Amino acid sequence: MHDTPGVPGVFTPDHCRQTAESIAATQESSGAIPWSVGGHTDPWD
Repeated sequence: MHDTPGVPGVFTPDHCRQTAESIAATQESSGAIPWSVGGHTDPWD
């Protein structure tokens, strides 16, 4: 497994993991990512 990236003093590896997990949990089976939880998607998402 690769090291999780971060930017020292700005964005920690833990924040990166939390962000990725949040996006993955919201992503629809088609690959679309809604604008907000339960929100709409656009064709270019």
